[in-house]
Amino acid sequence: MGHSIMPRALTDEQVKEVRALYAQGVRTAEIAERYGISRPTVLKAVPAEERRPRGPWKPLAEADEVVAKYRSGQTIVALAKVYGVDTTKIRRILVEAGVERRPAKPPALDLPAREIADAYRSGKTLRAIAAVYGVTPDPIRRVLAEQGVETRPTGYAPSLSSEQKEEARRLREQGASTLELAERFSVSRAVMQAAVRGVRGPNSGEKTRQTDAEIVAAYERGISIQELARRNGMAHKTATKVLQDAGVTLRGLGAPRKDLPEGEILERANSGERLTDLAKAYGISDPTLRRVLREGGFRFPRSR
Repeated sequence: MGHSIMPRALTDEQVKEVRALYAQGVRTAEIAERYGISRPTVLKAVPAEERRPRGPWKPLAEADEVVAKYRSGQTIVALAKVYGVDTTKIRRILVEAGVERRPAKPPALDLPAREIADAYRSGKTLRAIAAVYGVTPDPIRRVLAEQGVETRPTGYAPSLSSEQKEEARRLREQGASTLELAERFSVSRAVMQAAVRGVRGPNSGEKTRQTDAEIVAAYERGISIQELARRNGMAHKTATKVLQDAGVTLRGLGAPRKDLPEGEILERANSGERLTDLAKAYGISDPTLRRVLREGGFRFPRSR
């Protein structure tokens, strides 16, 4: 005996009624509609051994009528409801009749077409406009197509004119944030940060950017690239590029930041002292210690 899983949507009494109706030959779709449940829920209420075997495909007597109504504009869902069958059967009728199915039509949205077109022409992106109206970019793209507006290629990044940069710097001095300015001029935050770099707003905690010459001089005094980037509010890659463009030979990664008695360290390591103890004794990191030893020809023990 198989056991069915009782759907949560039905009470014990309703399960019994569903089984009885199903046993009497009532169609699954009719039972589902009567109880306001889905057809799978009806079948879950009926034990597997009590379910009717699926018979061969039976064409619908009103097939020609279905085809005609579909061609007149009725949807598959509506036709399935009218004839009391599932949508799969309607689709099969249309396929056998050689009817080319219409593409699913997206729901119509009441969007201000001219306003959207103007916003896009001014430089705003599809995603930014879509966010304003609470939709995905696809409806915005359709509106633009209907307005005859050609969309920009993917990867387009709006830039700023000299006049816009000058205005942005003026507004930045008055206290506008880079994010606010980016939204106002419809550009990315990175573009705006580059445009107003070095401009400090009132009561701003931002650091004024050093000149390239000052950055080079600081690096040659021993300041790390990471610290230079932090002081100037720039990315590590940007600080590195400033130095490289100035022809500065960069220090190797992990180079000791202070004078170390390398001979003494090497001697203690060769005597068998633990590397962790050595690093702690000289106040250096494990990578720095290993570099010193490696350059001194120390032979690290192989791990088993």
